Amino acid sequence: GLLDEGVPMSSESVRESAATIDEEALRLSEIVRGLLDLSRIEAGELRPSLTLHELGELVETVVRRYRAAEGGHRVEVEIPDDLPVLVDALFFDQALTNVYDNALAHSIPDAIIRIRATRLRPSADDGSGETDRGPDDGPSEVELVVEDSGPGMPAAALESAFDKFYRGRGVEVGSRHGLGIGLTVARGLTEAMGARIGASAGEMGGLAITFHLAGGQ
Repeated sequence: GLLDEGVPMSSESVRESAATIDEEALRLSEIVRGLLDLSRIEAGELRPSLTLHELGELVETVVRRYRAAEGGHRVEVEIPDDLPVLVDALFFDQALTNVYDNALAHSIPDAIIRIRATRLRPSADDGSGETDRGPDDGPSEVELVVEDSGPGMPAAALESAFDKFYRGRGVEVGSRHGLGIGLTVARGLTEAMGARIGASAGEMGGLAITFHLAGGQ
C-alpha cells in the first residue's frame, strides 16, 4: 500500500496514485449525489425554477465538462443556433449529465455519441395530432436526442431503461460504472420541469434518449 515504509515511491508513482485517488473520490461523490437526488425525487421535494436558456450553451457545458473523460469517443453535436428552452438550468444540467454519462459507460472507446436537437411545432389544429417542423415564431417544443453506437438494448427492455438500479447489457464494455440510477434521476428531474424523456433504439444501433422540452417564443 501507499503507507508501507518498504515501498519505494517515485514522483511519477505518487502522481499516478494521487490521480487514482481523485478519480475514486469523484466517482464516490457522484454516487452519493445520485442517491441524494433520487431520495428527493421519491419524496416529491423538487421545486424547479423555470427560465429560458439557449439549449446549445447548456449542452456545450456538459460536453466540455466530460471532454477529458471521453476516452476516444467521437462526439457530434448538432444544435441549431437560437434554440431557447424553458428549463431549470441546474435540473437540466444534471439530467443531461446523467444521460451523457450513461452513453459513455455503454460505448466502446472509439464509439460515436451524437447529440442533436430539433424544434417541433404543432401543426394547424386539424385534429390529426401531427407536427411539422419549422422556424416560425410562436410556442414550440424542442426535441433533444442523445444517442450512441454502443450495444443498445433489446426492444423488450427499453421500458426498463429508467427503472431504479437497472443496468443494461454491455455495461462491462465501457470504463465507467454506476449503480444504475442515473437515468432514473434524469427522468425524475426532467418530469419535475414538466418535460418528458423516453428511450428508443437509436439510428446508430445503440440507445437513444430523447428529451421533449418546452421551447421559447
